[in-house]
Amino acid sequence: MPEPATRCRSSARARPPRCSARTGRRGAVADQNRGADSGNQRAEPKSLAWTAIFSKSGGAPAGIVGKTAIADEAAVLSRPCRTRVNAMRTTTLHEGTVDVVEYCCTARPGDPSVVEVHPRFSISYVRRGSFGYRSRGASFELVAGSLLVGWPEDEYVCSHEHHEGGDECLSFAFAPEIVDEVGGDPDAWQIGSVPPLPELVVLGELGQAAAGGGSDVRLDEVGLMLAARFVEVVSGRERRPIEAGARDRRRAVEAALWLDEHAQEAIDLEMTAGEAGLSPFHFLRLFTKVVGVTPHQYVVRSRLRRAARLLVDDEKKPITEIAFDAGFGDLSNFIRTFRRAAGISPGDFRREARNDRKFRQDRSLGRSLR
Repeated sequence: MPEPATRCRSSARARPPRCSARTGRRGAVADQNRGADSGNQRAEPKSLAWTAIFSKSGGAPAGIVGKTAIADEAAVLSRPCRTRVNAMRTTTLHEGTVDVVEYCCTARPGDPSVVEVHPRFSISYVRRGSFGYRSRGASFELVAGSLLVGWPEDEYVCSHEHHEGGDECLSFAFAPEIVDEVGGDPDAWQIGSVPPLPELVVLGELGQAAAGGGSDVRLDEVGLMLAARFVEVVSGRERRPIEAGARDRRRAVEAALWLDEHAQEAIDLEMTAGEAGLSPFHFLRLFTKVVGVTPHQYVVRSRLRRAARLLVDDEKKPITEIAFDAGFGDLSNFIRTFRRAAGISPGDFRREARNDRKFRQDRSLGRSLR
């Protein structure tokens, strides 16, 4: 069950501003590494300008101290930030202007409910189980595939009267500038809950695949896609396709060249967008439009190309070294990603390449002796 704000303590370095649920839920772990000063920031949810919501606090909205660039989304899962508060286990998967937190709740019928507060704009995808949600005088029953939508400083209560198996959510929390750019009527972000809709479920499952290392799309990219599609579906207004002029196309190509050059380094969406001089949301749309894949998908493919070359050209180099030299931060993720792309393991790929090379050499020698 949700923890009261006064009892939400998970980080020895800093105190979280409020204990919030699914932010998703229950005291967003993504907020636990923020400085104590940010805990005093208050929002004005009635402001229509998203970036002005936190203006009276005199600081940035729920920012992350020491933002970390992550070389590979799946590599995070090998060293996640996990916290348990009573019946809730949380795992921080990504930090930045888009925070991604996994929530696993084991609350049962009869457990007490506590009033909680959303610290940020958020969309939480219910991937398993069910729970009740009350906010703004409305009540909702969320099941697998539903979305819980949070508005900063909104109070709410979660309950578990109809299901004993707990629930799991993948929560995306957004900085106000991201919501400002994504757009949408404020009513959309105050809707509270969205039932399972195919347009949104597919993106929720893409996020789940990314969290489990089964997709080349980064979690922050999924979060931006989900936020944009959510606004379109709820508002009933389709977003106009992005138009890429000559300057924009050149900018996307230059970004691709930069990504290829730095693919072995720790790169995230915000870093690459900054190099291109664009916001993460606009850069993601532009790059995908021009290149045909997301920035992180392009990075993964660059790493795979480098790894394949090293496997063929340097037969003595250990596969572990190749994985890290190519930019993969985790050996198991490299093997999984390579197998998904090539259909065989890196070791089998190297053996087949060696046998093929030997076959071609023997055939060439046989021809020369005729």
